[in-house]
Amino acid sequence: MKEVNSKEIVVNDELLVKYLGGEASPEEAEALTLWMEKEENAVYFEEMESAWQAARPSAHPRAIDKQTAWAKVERSMKPIQSEVPVRPLFRNSFAWKIAAAVLIVSASALFYIRFSFSEPDSVVATQERSKRLQLSDQSVAILHHQTVLSYPEKFAKENREVTMQKGEAFFTIAPDKEHPFIIHTPAGTVRVIGTAFNLTLKEGQLEVGVSEGKVMIYTDTDTAYVMAGITARIHAHTIEVNDSVDVNTWAYATQKLVFRETSMSEVLRVIEKTYTEPVTVSNEQIRNCKLTASFDTISEEKLLTFIAESLNLSLTKNDNGYMLQGSGCP
Repeated sequence: MKEVNSKEIVVNDELLVKYLGGEASPEEAEALTLWMEKEENAVYFEEMESAWQAARPSAHPRAIDKQTAWAKVERSMKPIQSEVPVRPLFRNSFAWKIAAAVLIVSASALFYIRFSFSEPDSVVATQERSKRLQLSDQSVAILHHQTVLSYPEKFAKENREVTMQKGEAFFTIAPDKEHPFIIHTPAGTVRVIGTAFNLTLKEGQLEVGVSEGKVMIYTDTDTAYVMAGITARIHAHTIEVNDSVDVNTWAYATQKLVFRETSMSEVLRVIEKTYTEPVTVSNEQIRNCKLTASFDTISEEKLLTFIAESLNLSLTKNDNGYMLQGSGCP
């Protein structure tokens, strides 16, 4: 879709999704109304609906109150009626198009991001070690353990699309406004232009933690924007947003760990996820100790050595990994 700028408001697919979801401002609704007066734009709406219904006849879109939706359009049209006469015949046609579009809401958005999808021809599956994967657009995915990702050797012209079947991965997406990057998962779909974020897909739930930029996520019935520093979870097609992130979640990819009065029980869990060697304790009271420290690109042994010195512990290594020994904390 070609972007159109109307009174400093850009009309594009993201605005269409925002409007149909009932989140557009009156100014955005007015810009969309003017945009729809061009027949080619109205046809774009119709083609999107027809193609989606043909591709996904069994989809169950979100229920929307058509009367309320059309009333919002009416209100947004009033400020411009004194300047731009509206012919009754065209207005009725426009109303029909809006009503039809409301029926598909996020389904229309899902069609847009799937329209040019080409089947992936490569699959990477990790086992007990992480893997760095560079895609053809120079985007990078760090796949954690037990992760399966399908991707094309070369992306299609319209969009850059991959499918994550299970596991966890940290994506750093090369910016390209003309070609959105789309990640399909069994729980929901992620659409970005250029940003960094972590995806965790487990037991039918998708968690999205954003490190940089902005991410749009979809299900068959819900849509949300997720900004940097925010975590969103998709479960049973519903999106829940939490205004925080745990940067240690993706330390396996960035090698950056931050602890603030964190219990050693949690510290050891993060270390074992981030590194390859397991860590045990000789005394369970060691898990009660607290740690405040930050680490950036440090080996597991050096990190554990620092922790041992800070908490008056000793560190040993054997065939089974590392062990922290000492009296611990009450």
